Amino acid sequence: MKWEIHSAKIIGSEHERTKRNRQDFCGFFLPRQSDQNRYGGVICDGCSAGDYSEVGAALLGNLVLNLIKKGDITKPDAFGVYCEKNITRFIQKLTSLLKYNNKTDIVYFIHQFLLSTFIFAVIDEEIIVIGRSGDGVIIVNDEVTIIDQQGKPNYIAYREIPLDFFEGFSCPVDDFSIQSYSVSSVDKVVIASDGIIPILKTEKYKEIFGTSKRQLQRKFNVWQQKEKVFFDDVSCIVFEKRENDNKGREEGVRI
Repeated sequence: MKWEIHSAKIIGSEHERTKRNRQDFCGFFLPRQSDQNRYGGVICDGCSAGDYSEVGAALLGNLVLNLIKKGDITKPDAFGVYCEKNITRFIQKLTSLLKYNNKTDIVYFIHQFLLSTFIFAVIDEEIIVIGRSGDGVIIVNDEVTIIDQQGKPNYIAYREIPLDFFEGFSCPVDDFSIQSYSVSSVDKVVIASDGIIPILKTEKYKEIFGTSKRQLQRKFNVWQQKEKVFFDDVSCIVFEKRENDNKGREEGVRI
């Protein structure tokens, strides 16, 4: 038994209209790209209020990809702590290297460059671990979980913003979380940014499964070109358990 991974990413119609960059990140790896026999992927959704949030999404995405390639996932809670500490340390180090003289400059930098949600999934021979911070969509088998934070995601980078900058409104709650499943109980996993929500209750939802090569990306391209389905940017990774064969072996390229 093996897993196939297919991904798609689309710039949202609102970003096209306002001439803004796509602020999502989407990347994955297969066993031959890892030190261990595992599959993994991560999507990140940069804050729409930041002018350069694609920078933070890409930095965070690449960091998480490397963490989930190497960490010990057999102990999910400890693995979660490992990821959480390294992500927080990375943000701290990045801001300290810039040597800002005051808190206002630090806050501005974080707000403009580093605010991003993330969801990752990592699979080995026995266990699946899914971690997230902020909003998005997670699908395990046919159970769809929409993490809706009312347009105000709880970004992990908020940890580096001094509390006095949240005066007048509540400080966002940090909600980094880890879930684990037995591989034997799961046939498919999807992680996606919340931009995918418009298709979840339509026939298009069914079409994200059972694809090969670049079919998933082509479907998203057609939906957006013909119908402008996605208002916001979308990043989506689909993991599907398949019988061992050669189908889809081209999907080994991380994108």
